Amino acid sequence: MDYPKILSLEDIHTRFKKPSRILEVGFGDGEFIGKLCEKGHSVVGTEVSARMVEETQKRIPQATTLLNDNPAEIDGYFDAVCCFEVLEHVPDPIALARQFPANIIYASVPNAGRWYPKLTGRYEYWDFPPNHLWRFCDCEPLGPGHHNQDCKLSDAGNLGENQCAMSIRWLLKEAGYTQITVRPTPVHANDLLRMIPIRRISSDYDQMRRKSKLGRLTSAGRRIMTPITAPAAGILNLLGNSGVSYYFTGTRR
Repeated sequence: MDYPKILSLEDIHTRFKKPSRILEVGFGDGEFIGKLCEKGHSVVGTEVSARMVEETQKRIPQATTLLNDNPAEIDGYFDAVCCFEVLEHVPDPIALARQFPANIIYASVPNAGRWYPKLTGRYEYWDFPPNHLWRFCDCEPLGPGHHNQDCKLSDAGNLGENQCAMSIRWLLKEAGYTQITVRPTPVHANDLLRMIPIRRISSDYDQMRRKSKLGRLTSAGRRIMTPITAPAAGILNLLGNSGVSYYFTGTRR
């Protein structure tokens, strides 16, 4: 499971002393909502893939899974909302975050300053439109460009065609969140495997691809390669590099 999800599970376990009502927007393969259900939480998950909704309903019947792209349409209030690697895919991430029906958010987006662009000067095949419409930074937002004077992410040369940049802190503040924390995740062995171009252009998440024979072979290959790439990930961390994601939380008053 991705590091931001592991951190979120730990914080939810610490923060909520009793089972709570939690929403995950864009649950992907359903692994995270499954872990929440194991802890006794009342869980609702939304997805834009009808196939993933159907498959997750069969595997995790205790969760409520909905084919939905508008959290404001979901009845009731939630103790927390989780949204991992989703905001970079939508045309207006601020509008989506404003619709989250909870005062606590756990989320992640790709870290534009992660180890691969830092070392190579270019971005991986999956970090461009139509996959990722946005790239995010951690700077304090100043001015209409949502960046401070030292942030280079908004420079045209750092973005793909029809791609925009935004500060995570600006996004959360505009969505009404305060007490914001943002931190880069460390380099993980799986981060090194993500640069392998399984599919050059895809608007689907990796975990939402059909389980073909080739897909199962690829998954097996990744599991075999992960222990091999772990030492390289450790070296990158020692050299001061960041992993693939920003993990962030926020609270509305």
